[in-house]
Amino acid sequence: MSEIVNSAPIGVENLVYAILTDEIASIYGTPALISPAINVKISPKSNSDTLYADNKAVETATSLGEIDVEIETQDLPLEVQAALLGHTIDSATKVMCSDVQDSAPYVAVGFKIKKANAKYRYVWLLKGKFSEPEEEHSSQEDKTKFQTPKIKGTFVTRTDGKWKYTADEDSGFTGGAAWFGSVYKPVIIPAAPTNPVQDDTANTFGWTNVSGYDNASDYEYSTDGGVTWLAVTENPQNVGNSAYDAGKVQVRVKADAEAGRSAGLVLSSTLAYTAG
Repeated sequence: MSEIVNSAPIGVENLVYAILTDEIASIYGTPALISPAINVKISPKSNSDTLYADNKAVETATSLGEIDVEIETQDLPLEVQAALLGHTIDSATKVMCSDVQDSAPYVAVGFKIKKANAKYRYVWLLKGKFSEPEEEHSSQEDKTKFQTPKIKGTFVTRTDGKWKYTADEDSGFTGGAAWFGSVYKPVIIPAAPTNPVQDDTANTFGWTNVSGYDNASDYEYSTDGGVTWLAVTENPQNVGNSAYDAGKVQVRVKADAEAGRSAGLVLSSTLAYTAG
């Protein structure tokens, strides 16, 4: 077991948002900067219940409620307010209109936390809406007093039950460079198909589908040991009237970047194919 590293957080930066466009498929827009971050406060609410028996507490259950989020930034540019709160900016006059019918979209919020040892912890909050920020402006005095804005949001779990992803370089995470390119989505690696069925006379290769991938279009095949891949059109798949060594004909679930899926594990032929 690797040694656990302890290092205190000392700062926050790279505060971004991304609009949730398809919750079922966990699809978001391209992340965009909110503003340089000053403070991020996350306050999950829990609902607890305790069972009493024999005049004592014997069991307790806790469930996650809503998550209150408050961020303080250098500024809240109108473009960011419009995106987070559902307002519109006139393309000609550049005036933002706040209408009572405006509806804030669900968004994800990402940021990273600097630690005392110069490592970073990375966070994505996955689904929430922001409310109109309070405003308070004071007259300038002899000593400048910065009046930085705060905006509050309420976050909840997505339909898949997830509400946050966290990664830490002290725990071995190495994907920081790509963390803000898109909202984090775990990479799915499908299992390999099973039960290879070879027919050297018919020049076909068949298999049992992976659970959840029932269409021929979900698969791709190779006849050169995985160097090149072709779309499957049927199962069993005709592989051509050529000679192939054992292991050269392969099939797998194909990758789907939008779904966060990499190419699946491979099922290979166990026998050679002959030409003619």
